[in-house]
Amino acid sequence: ANHPQYLDIVLDAAKTLLSLGATAIQHDGPGINAESVKWGACYCSRCMSLFTPYVLSNVSHTIIHELNITKSWNYREFLLNPKHNKTYDADLRKAFVAFQGDSATNYQRKLREKLFSAKHGVGRPVTMSCNNGVRNWWGPYGVFDYGLGELSEVDATPEKLYSLLVEKVPAGKKQVTTMPKWDHEPTVGEKHVIQIVAGFAYSVGTNMLVPWDIYLPTPHAQRYYGNVSDYAPLFKFARDNAVLLDGFDAVYQGLANTSMIKVNQSDVYVFPRTNTNATTQELTVLHVSDWTYCGVNCTHKRAARRISVNMKGVLHQDKCNCIQFSLLHPATTNRMPLTPNCNKPTAGWVEVVVPAFNQPWGMILANATGCHATAPAAEG
Repeated sequence: ANHPQYLDIVLDAAKTLLSLGATAIQHDGPGINAESVKWGACYCSRCMSLFTPYVLSNVSHTIIHELNITKSWNYREFLLNPKHNKTYDADLRKAFVAFQGDSATNYQRKLREKLFSAKHGVGRPVTMSCNNGVRNWWGPYGVFDYGLGELSEVDATPEKLYSLLVEKVPAGKKQVTTMPKWDHEPTVGEKHVIQIVAGFAYSVGTNMLVPWDIYLPTPHAQRYYGNVSDYAPLFKFARDNAVLLDGFDAVYQGLANTSMIKVNQSDVYVFPRTNTNATTQELTVLHVSDWTYCGVNCTHKRAARRISVNMKGVLHQDKCNCIQFSLLHPATTNRMPLTPNCNKPTAGWVEVVVPAFNQPWGMILANATGCHATAPAAEG
């Protein structure tokens, strides 16, 4: 990837895709230069000519002296010599991995710089994503605007997802995932987990790919094509309410220094997201992610839940009559009014009783019409 001719090839391909109407560029395997050292790596003349000065600048003087490394030294020829001094093979291999990582990072930076420029590219910024395994942000991965990762079913838990989609994502970046994957076609119960994960992703400000033509880790690399009836209502709900998602990018930090709030020690989580979108009057959206969801025909007994919203600094004289609460979820197109309880012991806290609803994801809306607002928090 560090060869100028390769950069030009990729640049031309990207420009062609954009000219045909593409709005973003996906780059596969940005860290492959470093990762491939495990099974072979690249020892081309270009890499070897650049690696020698890298060694002279980054490897200890002891190794340089012991192996008599000079400007004419060639790593490939060194390894091909069966009688070469193997004492420092591990040190050189570690340096080679680091060199290839730096090389790939520089390539990605140059590609963006050229693609964005008016002289060599399209003269504007272009959103670029990469495959990152849901967790890689080192070196070249960190150059991209967002990562796209294959989500393992073992990571499909609230705590692990929150870590991967929020806590470990660098500032200004986004992490997108596939559906969680099993080594077989999803069962009915596993489809429910996929629906929960999709709603969870929207709740924390990102998204999951629609489960269509998705690789499964089966012996024959099976592709999964989800039934429209299983997933369309949830993704339609997201599209229909895009105004409540796109402008709510900042997750408000709650009392426990976390924005993932567990409700009454159940497997239900609330994510408060503040409004930065001037096109809607919603002060905040409290996303409800229900990990007890087991399908529309589930007989699991559900009860109403009490969720407290901190409106201190929002409410005029600690009264809540100017805040209008309502509930939205994928099974309804109408907002269900919620009656707040303004008699919380602590001034500024408003309790909302949310009726049971059998959906993996829902939104509690706090409409701030007539109020002077600041960001609220939530409490389970």
